[in-house]
Amino acid sequence: MCFNKNQLHRRRSVARRKGAVVVEAALVLPVLLIITLGMIDIAQFITTAQCVTNASREAARFCSRADTKSASEVEAIAKDFLASIFSQHAGEIDSIVNVTVTDADGNSLSSDQVGEVSSGDGMAIDVTFDFSQVRWLPGPKYAAGNSLSSRTFCRRH
Repeated sequence: MCFNKNQLHRRRSVARRKGAVVVEAALVLPVLLIITLGMIDIAQFITTAQCVTNASREAARFCSRADTKSASEVEAIAKDFLASIFSQHAGEIDSIVNVTVTDADGNSLSSDQVGEVSSGDGMAIDVTFDFSQVRWLPGPKYAAGNSLSSRTFCRRH
């Protein structure tokens, strides 16, 4: 079988192009993988932050009712809300979540003092969540560290 010069040159050029594609893929794929995993991690962080905010709102909504008697009831509402979302960590929710009820002056209210708050007085519900306990990927801490927190203000009815 005889090849002319053009056919031989074409075969070599195709082989070189295939080799270049492999090298380019080896350089680009790790970068794309890191970017994709980073986007997934940030999306989980944002979703978890929104869940913590919603738990704080639910607890504040409950706390503002006149029939709410104790801070432990408010804490249970926030923890139950987060346990329903993070069901795989429901048994650990007490160590992951911290809930604090404060009055308008910023003083922390003990369990029995919530029922003594007068109608129209303001209160704040602080929910802190340890993100490192539910994070899928190990990696750097974000600006807020591994702790997500949300504060919601309410007035007693």
